[in-house]
Amino acid sequence: MKWPEELNFMMNARLPQKRSTHNLEGQVVLVTGATSGVGLQVMKEVLKHHGKVIMISRNQTKAESIISSFDEFSKSRIESFYADFRNLDDIKKVAKLICNQVDKIDVIVNSAGIHNTKKVILKNGFEEVLTVNHLAPFLLTSLLLPLKPQRIILVSSEGHRFSDFSLQNPYFTKKRYTGLKGYGAAKTAQLHTVYVLAEYMSSRGITVNAVHPGEVKSNIGMNNGVIYKVFKKIFINPFLKPVARSGEAIYYHISSPDLKENTGLFYNLTNEELPAKHARKSKRSFEIFDWTCDQLGIDFKEVLNNV
Repeated sequence: MKWPEELNFMMNARLPQKRSTHNLEGQVVLVTGATSGVGLQVMKEVLKHHGKVIMISRNQTKAESIISSFDEFSKSRIESFYADFRNLDDIKKVAKLICNQVDKIDVIVNSAGIHNTKKVILKNGFEEVLTVNHLAPFLLTSLLLPLKPQRIILVSSEGHRFSDFSLQNPYFTKKRYTGLKGYGAAKTAQLHTVYVLAEYMSSRGITVNAVHPGEVKSNIGMNNGVIYKVFKKIFINPFLKPVARSGEAIYYHISSPDLKENTGLFYNLTNEELPAKHARKSKRSFEIFDWTCDQLGIDFKEVLNNV
C-alpha cells in the first residue's frame, strides 16, 4: 500500500536504522541541552566511542551532577559551559568563551529545545519557543563557525508539520498561539535556515543537516503546568520509545563516513526524508535566513569571511 505523502514519516520511522561504531578518538563534539533527554544520550554515545565533549547547559548544578556520574576517563573528556538559550546575550558570551578556550570543534549538535503550551514573550520581545529552538542555536552556530566544524547537526522534529512559519507574524502577535503551532513554526524556520546554511558552507567543507530524533521519552514540555505533565505521562509517554534510540541515531550522523558529503538534508532518525511541503527549500528559505540574521544582528557576509 502506498501511503499519502503527508503520512510517509510514520512509515519511515519503522524502517531499519543505520548504526555507526566509528571511533571518535581525537574528535571534539559540542552538544547543547546535554543534561537530559536526547542531548544527554548523544553525549554518552560520544564518550563511549572515545570522543571529547563540550557541553553547554543552563543549570550548572545539574551539569555537575551529570558529569560526576561518569567514570574518571570520561570526566577527563568533558568541558562544561553554561548559557540560557532564552538569553541571546548568554549565547554571545559562551561562544566567545569557547572560541578563546577551545582549539577546535569537529561537530556541533544543537539539541536544546523547548515546547510551551502558552505563548511566552521574552524581555527582548522575542517569543520563547522560537528563540530556544531556532534563534539561539542559529546564533551559537554562526559564532562558532571560525572553529571550522566539519559537521553541524540540528536536532529537528516531525513537529515542523504542525505549522508553517510566517514572516508576517513570527511572534504570534496577530493570531492565537497554541503549543503545536508555536513549536511547528520554530522547527519550520530552523529547517529553512539549514538549507541555506548548508549551501553557504558547502565550499568550506562543512555539512549541515537536520535530524528528527524519533518519538522518544524526553523531558521536552515538562516545563509546562500540571495538566500538561499528567497528560504527557498518561497519554503520550506509554507510546514513546527509549531515548537511547535518539542517541544512537544522532551518533550515526556525527560519525559515519557514509555521510561525509551529505548536506542540506532532513532525516527521520537515520533515513533521509522529505519534510512537509511548507518546510522544503524554496525562495522563502533565503527570506527566512535573512530575517533570522536581521533579528540577531548578524552580518553573514562578515561571518563567511571568518570561516
